[in-house]
Amino acid sequence: MDLFIAARKQSGRLGSVTIAGLLMLVCASHSLAQPPAAGPGVPDALPGAAQGDVQKLREFKEESRRVTEYDRLRSDARAEKKKQLDALEKDQGMLALPRQLVDHLFELPASLKLSADGRALAEAVLQPHRERAAAVWPAWQEQAVAANTDMSVKRKADRKVDLKQAALQLSARTVNEAALWFSDAEPHASDAVWIEALRRGGLCANLADIEPAAQMATLIDALPADQRAAAWAGEAARLSRWGQEAREVLPPAERALEDGLVPALAPANAAKTLAGMPEALRTAVQAPGWTLASQPPAQRCELLRWWSQEQVRLKRLGPRQAMLAWRTALAPRSQDFLLTGQPRSGAEAVDAGGYPRVARQLGLEGRVVAQQEVDAAGMPLHTFIQRRELHAASLGSPLALALEHELDQATLDRVAAMPRSAPDPATLRDGSATRRVTLEWVMK
Repeated sequence: MDLFIAARKQSGRLGSVTIAGLLMLVCASHSLAQPPAAGPGVPDALPGAAQGDVQKLREFKEESRRVTEYDRLRSDARAEKKKQLDALEKDQGMLALPRQLVDHLFELPASLKLSADGRALAEAVLQPHRERAAAVWPAWQEQAVAANTDMSVKRKADRKVDLKQAALQLSARTVNEAALWFSDAEPHASDAVWIEALRRGGLCANLADIEPAAQMATLIDALPADQRAAAWAGEAARLSRWGQEAREVLPPAERALEDGLVPALAPANAAKTLAGMPEALRTAVQAPGWTLASQPPAQRCELLRWWSQEQVRLKRLGPRQAMLAWRTALAPRSQDFLLTGQPRSGAEAVDAGGYPRVARQLGLEGRVVAQQEVDAAGMPLHTFIQRRELHAASLGSPLALALEHELDQATLDRVAAMPRSAPDPATLRDGSATRRVTLEWVMK
């Protein structure tokens, strides 16, 4: 501003330049820095008045240049500040996304069909949990930002933060905690309510959402009215362990309830499996184009409910184990909420080193065991995942439960690409043999 005022004053002084002086300035305008060259009829120097006018014009031009430079610097400063504010807003927006995910996972939409008392019971448990999650969020965010800050730079102000990765880790932690809620195996009095409900059927009929709170509210609303409060008391106890390092869940072999359906529905076993299946489920499973992965929520829930009771009937699982396996199978999965636009299968799903891109972004490593049935010549009849033992550094010590399926397809692809060999004839049972292949997934 001082420069601008000085220029205005200078321009005022220029008004005193004489007309004769201005005419002479016009004649000398081709070179203000040097006096005109001597020659016939041209004086060696301009008269004193004209020289003063030239000096004033030079000063005016210099002041004008300084004002222009000042305006440019001020404009650059405004642009830089706007750029910083835009970046800050973008950064804050990026970190707000996982926080919004918490609200999304635990909201009960107005469109969700619940009884009045069912909604009231649900909100009485979910609202305190939302507040609990909000209270711990600043610490979670601070940890994620610190974990993704380049500490190799000495000056703190110059350290860069990978906010995109921090936001992904926060989102993964949120979905994983929701999965641990569903899969929590610590005993509670409400276990008896669920065990009884799984025997009756009809529990899954109205299920239409994949968000955990909406799912749980719908399932509990399907219980007899006098059992709903007890069921929500159990969920309150499970949710109270949100964020704890140590959590009790089923061992890997018992968590794989849905995986066991793959061999049961394979051609060699399908007739036997379908024979014991309720007619509505049998019709759905035999429909053209049906796949295990494409089922709507209600059908998937009911199929898993029936399959859990088959495990009890066949004495493979006890009633409580089957109930926990069913809950675990319904737990939220990363592919439904994280990096949903990225492929999970095909050539684009893996990087140049053959590691699944999504799993790498999530920091997922560990062991996956595949089971394969082969014929006498070694040709695969069907392959499925038998168990998973995985962890993600970004999640800390809790089991990476929501992320467990991210390495499935890559494991199946690698097993399918392995050389084939005929099994030992002594291992054949009804013309087929079972093989187990363990793959260690380690990021390099």
